[in-house]
Amino acid sequence: MVSNRVEQGQDECPEPVSADRLRLLKATDIDQSVEATLLCAIQHSVAELGGLGGMVHLSGLDFHWARLLLASSSGLPPTIARMWQHVPRDSSTVLGRAFHDRGKAWLPSLGGLGPTRDAQVAAPLASELPSDAGIAAVAVPGRDGPLGVLSVMTRAGDEPIGSQWSFFTDVAGWVAARLRLLPSPEQGGLTPTLFGRGQQPADKESKTQAGAVGDWEWDLATGEFIIDERVLDALGINPEGFDGRVDTWLARQHPDDLTWAMRTIKHLVPSRLPADYEYRVCGDDGSYSWVRMSIRTTRETADGEPIRKGGSMTITTATHEVAESMSLALRNMSDGFLSVARDGLVQWENLAAERLFGPFHEVVSRPLWEVPAVQQVPELAEDLRRAVIDQTPVDINDLQWPDSMRRYQARVYPTPGGGATVYVADITEKRLREAAERAAMERETLAADLTRALAQARTAPAVIAAVAETLLPALGASGLAVLTLDRDRLRLLGSAGYPPEFRQRMHDFPLGVHTPSRQVLRTGIPLFIGSPEEHARRFPEVSDLIDLGQKRAWAFLPLRVSGRPVGTAVVAYDRPHEPTQDERTLLTTISGLIAHAVEHANVYNAVIERASALQHALLPKRLPELPTMDIAARYRPAALPSLQPADIGGDWYDVIRLSGGRVALVSGDVMGHGTQEAATMGQLRTAVRTLSSRELPPGEILAHLNDIVVDMGEDSFATCLYGVYDPVGRTFTYASAGHPPPAHALSDGTVAFPGPPSHIRADGIVDFTKSLADPPLGAGTPPFETFTFDVPDGSLLVLYTDGLVEEPRRDIGEGMGRLARILHAEHTGDLPPLCDAIIDSLLPPGQPTSDDAALLIARTHPLHPEDIATWDLPERPEAASEARKHVRDQLTVWDLGDQLQLSSELVVSELVGNVIRHASGPTQLRLLHTDRLICEVSDNSLTTPQIRHPSLTAEGGRGLYLVAAMADRWGTRPTECGKTIWAELML
Repeated sequence: MVSNRVEQGQDECPEPVSADRLRLLKATDIDQSVEATLLCAIQHSVAELGGLGGMVHLSGLDFHWARLLLASSSGLPPTIARMWQHVPRDSSTVLGRAFHDRGKAWLPSLGGLGPTRDAQVAAPLASELPSDAGIAAVAVPGRDGPLGVLSVMTRAGDEPIGSQWSFFTDVAGWVAARLRLLPSPEQGGLTPTLFGRGQQPADKESKTQAGAVGDWEWDLATGEFIIDERVLDALGINPEGFDGRVDTWLARQHPDDLTWAMRTIKHLVPSRLPADYEYRVCGDDGSYSWVRMSIRTTRETADGEPIRKGGSMTITTATHEVAESMSLALRNMSDGFLSVARDGLVQWENLAAERLFGPFHEVVSRPLWEVPAVQQVPELAEDLRRAVIDQTPVDINDLQWPDSMRRYQARVYPTPGGGATVYVADITEKRLREAAERAAMERETLAADLTRALAQARTAPAVIAAVAETLLPALGASGLAVLTLDRDRLRLLGSAGYPPEFRQRMHDFPLGVHTPSRQVLRTGIPLFIGSPEEHARRFPEVSDLIDLGQKRAWAFLPLRVSGRPVGTAVVAYDRPHEPTQDERTLLTTISGLIAHAVEHANVYNAVIERASALQHALLPKRLPELPTMDIAARYRPAALPSLQPADIGGDWYDVIRLSGGRVALVSGDVMGHGTQEAATMGQLRTAVRTLSSRELPPGEILAHLNDIVVDMGEDSFATCLYGVYDPVGRTFTYASAGHPPPAHALSDGTVAFPGPPSHIRADGIVDFTKSLADPPLGAGTPPFETFTFDVPDGSLLVLYTDGLVEEPRRDIGEGMGRLARILHAEHTGDLPPLCDAIIDSLLPPGQPTSDDAALLIARTHPLHPEDIATWDLPERPEAASEARKHVRDQLTVWDLGDQLQLSSELVVSELVGNVIRHASGPTQLRLLHTDRLICEVSDNSLTTPQIRHPSLTAEGGRGLYLVAAMADRWGTRPTECGKTIWAELML
């Protein structure tokens, strides 16, 4: 049976061992965790009572179904401890009796009790428990009732004696005191936290980041607790093993959180306000996860009493891992740190602060200005009080700490929610080193500033400017000259602060003359000359440079890279000056920085020259002069700090003269930057010119280019626009592969982008449906769509790459709109200034650009009807003589008979004769008068004539041979129903 008797007449005096144990317990760190506190209590109790193991149960809610929850155990197998995981508080078990009686209880034996809760618990474990094991239990006292029960499992009949009961009760009281002293949620730290409406945790974004994993509901009357299986899976809990009871769920909470959980839930149950509650939950594998429950009332009684709660649950483990790392860092940082509430009570201090202000348990929970160590520094106490109460930041410098010769700096910062944080740093050594550190810092700052300036300086002038602007003011110097070694001579790379006469003299200086620069190049040691007299005495051969340079003191620095001399740097002063040791050290140090910057500038200049030569070699050397159009073009390379000189682009343009006065306009862009992209651009440009000689339509040319790009590999892509202007038909026909459409500006200023559907909105932005254009070369498949539009006299055709109109800060539609506005305003002007205006407006000089840009503008001049003559010829041998007559008559009209009559009659006669012999009619003769005479003969045959070398005895085969000899150019081009053979004769 259960016994609550108190042994009378036995020794009530604690044994010496008991007293020692109590002293050990009271000496433990006051800010240790709840789990560590409970384990200490169990282990000392088990040792004192000679027990087998022990447990601590903490109280649940004040409802009829609330239970005692197992918070910690020691010495018991997990299978036994789990059987005691939660015990009803109103049960007749030994734990229930100790709790209700607020005292002690004794169970002599777990066996032979009959239908009691203890027997029901022990029955399944009879094989694991020693025979007739008993339990001693004592209540853990609290302000409003017991907080829980401390129990020890003993051997049967070993009831504790009076001194043991006394020790057991003292330990329970120690546990109660420690649970009340441990930091509460309101004091911060990594404890559970309650957030009311309008208040959010510091990591309020964590819910968004982690995401709510599910919902939950709690019936307050029945204790039923329903959780979304996704929550259980995320926490590592098998849904099938969860019985849906709130006690079971609470039993999975971390022991450190259990006290706060009971207090918080007791507050939340009767409240109808929503809140967030955060704590840790144990998974099936023993690991813990942080969760945050959003709590709201989902059902109420008629009187407004909540009867059902619900909400969502979020995993916040990652957020707390960061917070724990920050707390550990604060705890162990070298400076003192304290957290103070708005009323001045100290909430927390780190180890460094304990050494200054006192132990944690003596400082926490008392006003900061009443801490004894603070009261010994009156000005500190008053400043702390003012900073905390008035919520104003305060810096307190050079504090003399009590009983110490050391000096400290204190800083108080108000916190948003009231209260403040206090930082205290030891500045004794800092004050002692201050002067030396200031000088070293100035040198380091200057070197760092110069390093940053030189890192951004790529060209030689930029290097000179960076050194002059950074170094000379700091040293009080007024002149700088950098000379580089070029075989047996020194050449002036750049200078600042010197007159032109001096720069001219130093532009090219032989090394054979005994000069300071020659000496430092030979020795590698800096040379400092403090006056003109010293300079003239040591180097009389160049004494004239003193007056020429107008300087009075100099520092000659050797510039060496990897032990190899590359030149010298001269820092000069307007007055006699003997540099200090710090200045000498600084100048010697930075000479290496200048040397590497000069070397990089030389390499950069060489690379720029090669890249520029390559870029210009790949673009047209000059634009052709054409009678049917005026042409101007511009190219602007990308300008980003991340791009190197060798990262040349793949944008290009071209103008190709075709037959019949027609002109091909081409614009393209190879995606990427570098020599490989530039080489690809050169290949495509060559391929375009080769395909153009075959007089293929634009769509077919792009199809052939697409095959070429596909053969280059999967990483090769390019955009291209190929268009043909016909001055006779006054049309422009083009095809595009992922390229922006051409801009067409009429003589009245109207601007359009013919091709895929687009229009210029009222705000000037172009709505351009890029998805309707064919994809880039290498990504698409033929056929490529062809567009044709009329081009009246004086119109502008504008081809460009996307780098001109599209930037990360500007959409392509906005860029095309700005291009249209410029064309509308300045379409009548000369083309070169118009090109410059467009480039400078869309790509302002000095601003970084991420892509290359190419621009090609053509003003069209169609052929007038009087410069075109066309005749239909009969399909018989007499057609040749008729053709010659037509030619003679037309050349007379054009006043060209004296120049071209013989050659043109011969060419036309052979072309017509070739058609009569080898092709089929109808036959048409057309003459065009431009800057040359163009003769064209068309027929319906698809057979292309080939020039051959006739044998000595052959009667035919010499016709085309004669045409090639008489004409400057000749060829064939396909037409819709046949071909045209053409020949051009220069006027």
